[in-house]
Amino acid sequence: MNVDFRKPLPGTSLDWFDARAAIEAIRPGAYSTLSYTARVHAENIVRKADPSMRDAYLLQLIERRRDLDFPWFPARVVCHDILGQTALVDLAGLRDAIADQGGDPAQVNAAVSTRRPSRRIARSRIAATRTVSTSSTGPSSRSRTSM
Repeated sequence: MNVDFRKPLPGTSLDWFDARAAIEAIRPGAYSTLSYTARVHAENIVRKADPSMRDAYLLQLIERRRDLDFPWFPARVVCHDILGQTALVDLAGLRDAIADQGGDPAQVNAAVSTRRPSRRIARSRIAATRTVSTSSTGPSSRSRTSM
């Protein structure tokens, strides 16, 4: 955990991370232009990112670029099961349960890449799919591709 921009929460023994101060130190006035989601990412970056990369990650959020992956360690994730039902995955609770059993909670790593595949990769996947579907002709090959 980082110590830059870490501040005590008055009246408690808790600390918090001032993402606004970190963003404003890079570009004054930029924090107010960020969406709520970008602010959540900024707080996470200030809290968890490698200090030598923190400003580069934050600048990427400010400038709305996608050229760097930055760490994201969510505590809870909403996802869908095979039936399409939403489920709340409580990673913090899972880490606690693993620690209670003597395991290493750091192995529950939910770092998520923030970079989308390039258009070139997406186009090559589409082209490969089309090649497979158009090269399959006749009744026997159709039954093989539909399995």
